[in-house]
Amino acid sequence: MHRLAVRTDKRRAGYAKQICRYWEAQTAERKFTSLRADTHKNNRPMTALLLSQGFSYRGVIYVSDGTPRNAFEKPLH
Repeated sequence: MHRLAVRTDKRRAGYAKQICRYWEAQTAERKFTSLRADTHKNNRPMTALLLSQGFSYRGVIYVSDGTPRNAFEKPLH
């Protein structure tokens, strides 16, 4: 997944969690072993979402332009 956004008037309705569950199901169906995501260090809503969905913080990565991102991973069983 490249980007996750929910319309302002639809926030706090569970859509982001539904998208994450769908992403996980599709990924597991394709036999991948984990999900990985990254976000800007100040993106608290995304960080909270990832942690609530079972992702673990893995450290800092740097994207192609050198910008640091907090990296998260969720093993799939």
